[in-house]
Amino acid sequence: MEIRRFNKEGIERFSQFLDTLTTDHPESFPELLLSNEEFSDSVGSNTDILDLINLADKLEAAKVLDGVVNEAGMDSAERDAGFWTWIACYLFRKLCNKSSGKYKPGQRAKWVAEPTNYQRYYRHLLASNWLIYRAHTDDPERTRALLSGPVNTPGEIFEQIASRLELVRSPVIIGLTRLLYWDDEQKKKRKGSGGKGAGSSRRLADILNQYERTWDLFSMQVDELAEMLPSEFDKFM
Repeated sequence: MEIRRFNKEGIERFSQFLDTLTTDHPESFPELLLSNEEFSDSVGSNTDILDLINLADKLEAAKVLDGVVNEAGMDSAERDAGFWTWIACYLFRKLCNKSSGKYKPGQRAKWVAEPTNYQRYYRHLLASNWLIYRAHTDDPERTRALLSGPVNTPGEIFEQIASRLELVRSPVIIGLTRLLYWDDEQKKKRKGSGGKGAGSSRRLADILNQYERTWDLFSMQVDELAEMLPSEFDKFM
């Protein structure tokens, strides 16, 4: 099958399907919607690469998606709601959680991309990961604290940092999250990085909000910014 992008009608039809999943009469997955030319246009790549995508690792998945974008020559992928919504539809059955055999899609923003509204766009399970990866192609491993774990499980660090576009695009801020919260030896996030406790990613987001009123955080080096953090973060250093 060709990789495609939904037009307005395709996005609306997929949205209607999602809406039925919260009712007593959920529709079956709209398989034919994916290839129906009335609702979508080809972007020129094949879905074989999507069939092999590792959805258990956000960073690996983002690399594959970046390859799709590059192969298709999409200069405006960041703003292409139809493309990301079609990709989410294609991978829906692999990504969507189930309970008692029924799909539990959660917020529509996880599936239907809204690039003009970043308060919801960052919640899209695929576009958000790709956007972070794309901003750090010079050093993708910098994103590990955010882009670790399954695609359908954003995590606390992701939620706290990805909600602000200027933080997502900053090598300093993303590098700081890796320094603090990623364990290179264990290849996993450090214990205590989530939640509301001392030194957590939520505390980091609050402190960065305070600091940026006084300092130009984005012009600093990672180590320089790390030294400014309160002692509650020492356990992660």
